Amino acid sequence: LRRGVLQVGSVVPESPVDRWNAAQESDCLRVRPGDCIIAVNGVAAQRDDQCRGVLDQLVEQPQVFLSVRRPLRENETGYTALLQAVYVLFNPAKLGDVCALLERNRGRERSLFIRICNKYAMVHDDWWDLLLCLHRHRIRGKDELSDLEACLEQQRGNELALFDSWCAKWFDDAEESAQRVADMDTKAWPKLHLTLRRKSAGAPLGIRHDRTALDQKGQLIVCELLPDSPAALAGVCPGDVIEHIGGTDAAEVALRSRGRATESDTVASLEVELVLRRPTSLSTCVPTS
Repeated sequence: LRRGVLQVGSVVPESPVDRWNAAQESDCLRVRPGDCIIAVNGVAAQRDDQCRGVLDQLVEQPQVFLSVRRPLRENETGYTALLQAVYVLFNPAKLGDVCALLERNRGRERSLFIRICNKYAMVHDDWWDLLLCLHRHRIRGKDELSDLEACLEQQRGNELALFDSWCAKWFDDAEESAQRVADMDTKAWPKLHLTLRRKSAGAPLGIRHDRTALDQKGQLIVCELLPDSPAALAGVCPGDVIEHIGGTDAAEVALRSRGRATESDTVASLEVELVLRRPTSLSTCVPTS
């Protein structure tokens, strides 16, 4: 609320929202945790009044019309995930512009992110929020959050340069590495077969891939693995090039899953077979536990 953002935390059973959800045939029309309410009865959520206008509408009016924005996808990574998270923090009405912004600024993603930070960080607490967002979505690096917080406190007034250096360290190197992989002849690499085991058929595999390599080269290159995910437990490594998921072309699976919650929407089974290529220079990953 301090930033002028009204985000749904949960839906209370038997509430008007819960009854609305029950009446909708399409899941996309149901209000979900994480949704951002940008206006109520035409009254926009604003930072100036800490959403007081929309809260008054919710309390005083017997019927309300909600304008809602929803984050694009949960399985994005890199600057796509980062910009999406920043707009959720400060201006959810811009969520629909993320893909177009990145397309217009291809090759200048870090500069775009820094400009957005400069636009929305009005007080020092905003930089703290941005740091949490940046740390949560980083592609690489194991920096302790407490150390980063201390550094941010010491660099008051120099936050833009500090964030620029963190982006170069956590995002750009990893994306450049994925692009180098995309330019290689991966067909000459050894082929591996791994079995991923999930607790439920709807659980995500836990793979975050390089979007540019998928769009331009049709390759599913692993950038990051979610901790304790089926992929991490099976020994998938960053840098692996996945060719098939459950017997289906991996790029096709990834492209079909866009706009859905997870890649598991396409591969619905407890055990999923992966066929991937791994360079001999990449040491075998030790499955996490």
